[in-house]
Amino acid sequence: MRREGNQWEKCCLPWFEWFDSKEEPLEIHLQLYSILRELLPIDAKGRAILHFDEGATLADLLAELGAKRKVVISVNGVQETDKSRPLCDGDKVKIFSSVSGG
Repeated sequence: MRREGNQWEKCCLPWFEWFDSKEEPLEIHLQLYSILRELLPIDAKGRAILHFDEGATLADLLAELGAKRKVVISVNGVQETDKSRPLCDGDKVKIFSSVSGG
């Protein structure tokens, strides 16, 4: 194997490692607030680590949770309104119940 800098080049791995390697699932750190905490078991206290396939989006996460109410989402500390945003490994997603009234 040849090394360039501090990383091994994929092209230098044995051919069987390229074909047999499967992408690892994405690990998403989830925190639910308010009434949304009821979407997880009580002992989870609104927190969970979920796994998704590459290409999963915030919409997929909401569908997996069964969240039907209007929500506000924060990804890695930044509010996100685009539910088609792809998830990335290690994302920290916080979901809040949308508050309205008068």
